[in-house]
Amino acid sequence: MNQKKSSKDQSKAIFYASTLDMSWRLAIAFLVPFFAGFFIDNYFKTSPFWTLIGLVIGIVLSVVIVLQSFKKINHQLEKSDQIKHNQVEGSKEKNDI
Repeated sequence: MNQKKSSKDQSKAIFYASTLDMSWRLAIAFLVPFFAGFFIDNYFKTSPFWTLIGLVIGIVLSVVIVLQSFKKINHQLEKSDQIKHNQVEGSKEKNDI
């Protein structure tokens, strides 16, 4: 029971940390190209060309970040499960001795 609870707590911690990391990365990756395009359009009077290009770049970067974050979360959860499995196997070996 105690291992099950700690496993849930660990999974929650991984989720929260990954969510916080992903949120600020998404904000920067989306907003910087969008506003850069907006300011370039205002400077050169080419509205909405560069704003739309910035929007597309922001969307592409956001998708890349989400995919990287999912990959990172899966890797961390697999690593956590592997550690838990090794601990269970180790305790079984101690009981067999």
